[in-house]
Amino acid sequence: MIGGLVTNMLAIKGYDVTVFDNLTYEGGFFKPVNFIYGDVTNDKALASAMEGQDLVIRLSDIVGDAACAISPSRTKAINIKSLEFIVNNFDGKIVSPSSCSIYGYFNGVATEDTPPNPLSLYAEAKVFNEEFLKQKSRNFFSPRFGTVYGLSEAFVRARLDLIVNNMTFLAHKSGVLSVGADIQYRPLISCYDAAASIVYAIENDIQGIYNVCNDNLTSLEVAQAVRRIVPDTQIVVSGEKFEDNRSYQASNEKWRAAAKGFDFKNQVKDGIKDVYEALRDRRIKNPGSSRHFNAAYLSDLKIKGEF
Repeated sequence: MIGGLVTNMLAIKGYDVTVFDNLTYEGGFFKPVNFIYGDVTNDKALASAMEGQDLVIRLSDIVGDAACAISPSRTKAINIKSLEFIVNNFDGKIVSPSSCSIYGYFNGVATEDTPPNPLSLYAEAKVFNEEFLKQKSRNFFSPRFGTVYGLSEAFVRARLDLIVNNMTFLAHKSGVLSVGADIQYRPLISCYDAAASIVYAIENDIQGIYNVCNDNLTSLEVAQAVRRIVPDTQIVVSGEKFEDNRSYQASNEKWRAAAKGFDFKNQVKDGIKDVYEALRDRRIKNPGSSRHFNAAYLSDLKIKGEF
């Protein structure tokens, strides 16, 4: 989601962009920028792709707790070992997004100084990478993104397994949203704003670790926002927790202080509207396909021996 938008934004601004990707989720790459087919676990291919570059934007991670649990060894190779290789073999600036998921369960508003409480391999890898960057790299930007929502762009699949997008999908599909009675918070950010923050940090030489998110909403508040847009949506409050045990809010004050010229362009209602209209108008041909859900899709690949 974020990678496609970052590529577009940089290309429009006239930067010389090279994309290195094994197209796990996509059937091809058709953008008018330089493309190298390859896997980040192949050190030789990765080193060749980095040669002559001024900047590496690392967006290759397996994303999500359930997706990372499918093959822990593959996850570690992609999410951790590739970052180690880049840091040890590249002298330019490194952009390697982290995640507010590192806070796990925190009763309050987390800042960048809040001790991590990772509850999954996905979050543990993000914590490790942050520490490795702090120890080994003097020139890096690692935004701790909130949960992303919205649609990316024409060449990128829609993800329907993220809380805002998923609730919109379920409301459109069944008309019913089930949320837990317990209050569970998530910090949120649109995929457009996440991509724009990367470009802004590059152009303004922002370095370090920042919470980059816009809204902190409970699962119930997200469901209520969906109900306001998707007709005839019913909300059922059950004893089940939504998704998992995570609950955390994140402060973006440090980011706002460092990036005074940056404006968040989207709100949750905008993402819901975009996803709902795409579903309503059948612009997403088969929204139930595993392709739109990371864990389900990678599980399919594993069964085929391709992951």
